[in-house]
Amino acid sequence: GGRPQAVATEAVDELVSFLHSGAGLPTELVAALVVPMLCATGVSRLSVDRVSASLRAALEAAEAFFPGAVRLDGGRRGEPVELRLQGQGLL
Repeated sequence: GGRPQAVATEAVDELVSFLHSGAGLPTELVAALVVPMLCATGVSRLSVDRVSASLRAALEAAEAFFPGAVRLDGGRRGEPVELRLQGQGLL
C-alpha cells in the first residue's frame, strides 16, 4: 500500500478509537469550543476521548485568564476525560 492507503488507515483507526472511547466529542472540536464555553453563563460539562496538545494549550490559556475555571477528571487509559468549564457570563 502506498501513502493514500496509510492515511486512510490512520483516519479509520482514529475514528474507531474515538467511537470506542465513549467520549461525547473529539478533542479537536473541544479545543475550538473552550472560549465560547468560558464566555457563556453556567457550567459546561462534556467528555473528550483524550487531551490533545491543542486542547491542553486552550485550557492553559483559559486558566491564565480565569483561574479555577477549568477542571479535568478521569482519563485513565481507554476512558474518556471529563471536562468542566465554569462560564464567566460574558455573553
